Amino acid sequence: MKAKKIMYAPSAVEQFTYKFNTENNTNIEHTHEILDGSPFVTINFKETPFQLIFEFTFELGRIQNQLAKAREFFLPLDSYPFPPDDGKQIANFHHTKQELFDGEEEKALQKVFDIDYKKTSIKDFYNNPLRALKKEIDEESFDKVIEESKFTFINNYNEKYISEEGLEVYYLIRNELIYLFSYGEY
Repeated sequence: MKAKKIMYAPSAVEQFTYKFNTENNTNIEHTHEILDGSPFVTINFKETPFQLIFEFTFELGRIQNQLAKAREFFLPLDSYPFPPDDGKQIANFHHTKQELFDGEEEKALQKVFDIDYKKTSIKDFYNNPLRALKKEIDEESFDKVIEESKFTFINNYNEKYISEEGLEVYYLIRNELIYLFSYGEY
C-alpha cells in the first residue's frame, strides 16, 4: 500500500521512518518531490501490518504538526538519526527547488535567509562555485549531483556548471548537508 501527502518536513520523514523501521522490523520506504511548490511525500508500506501502518501514520502526523508549529525541519538527531551512510559520500539525494530572491543585485547582497537554522546570505556561497565541490566529496557522488540536478558543464576561461535556467551553480555545506544555489542574472 502506498500513500502520498503534503508534508511540512520531508527530512523528518526520513528520520522517523528509519527509527520506526529499526524498532518495528518493518521495511517502509519513502520518496519526496516538490509539486507546484509543495513538498509531497510518498510512503510505500509494502507488507507492513495494518496496526503498524496506523501507528506510523498517526505518529508521523503528530510529528509533522509539531514541527510546523515550531518552524523546524528536522527531528532531534540524538533521538532520530538519519540512516547510516551506504559507504558513499552522499547517502541520499533530495532535489527540491526554492526561490530565495528575485530582484536587483544591491538588494540581493543584503538579503538574509535561514539555512539549517543559521543566517545565510549570498556572500556565504558565492565564493564556492560547484566545481570546487569535487575536492570535498568523492567523484561518484559529485557525478550523482550533476546528473540528478541536470547541470551542464561549461569549460571556457573558468570551468563552471550551470542550471537548467542557465545560471551558474554554487554550493554551501551545513551539518553534513550540501545546499546548491543558482545565482546570476538573465
